[in-house]
Amino acid sequence: MQQRVKPNKKTSVVKVLYIKGMVCTRCIKVLHDELLKIHVKAKSAKLGRAVVEFDPNDIDITRIQTVLRKNGFELITDRDQQLVDQIKTLILDAISRSGDEQLPKRFSDKIAKELGFNYSHLSRMFTHYERITIEKYIILHKVEKVKELLEYDDHLNLSEIVQKLNYSSVSHLSKQFKEVTGISLRDYKSFLKHLRKPLDYLRMK
Repeated sequence: MQQRVKPNKKTSVVKVLYIKGMVCTRCIKVLHDELLKIHVKAKSAKLGRAVVEFDPNDIDITRIQTVLRKNGFELITDRDQQLVDQIKTLILDAISRSGDEQLPKRFSDKIAKELGFNYSHLSRMFTHYERITIEKYIILHKVEKVKELLEYDDHLNLSEIVQKLNYSSVSHLSKQFKEVTGISLRDYKSFLKHLRKPLDYLRMK
């Protein structure tokens, strides 16, 4: 009598992936959809990090890396680089939410608490990899957020922007804006008004 061969039982592993290049919520959907195409399930995902499940007999990490690169992402395997990317994600996420939630008064406390490391250690590591301090990185992205608010939210005045982004005053915001962009807030707002002129007001030169 012929013996029936039992099919191999599928096995699965769960891994935490740290991913560079995830900068918006749309990236999470792209990641989920693209991994699903190669039978890798994203059990949970947020900016910079995903918990995935897959069968190691069918899929290896190299194939996952290939899919990530194809979509503009990069798998981070170095532990220090993972921490640096987590710092960037924390900062970008907080600033992106500043329209609805107030920024933390001290980013250093938030970063140290979230990652469970001494802030001085994280700060030195960040500067080593990024060639810029955490403080400067925060300033650059806060200024980008100011530009976004000025361009897309006509109802906000400068005092409200100061409050949302934890500037000490309008003059503090104005000074930092000019240091980063090279132009004053007044000139930038005038530039935006010029761009928004209705077509009826435009004239051929």
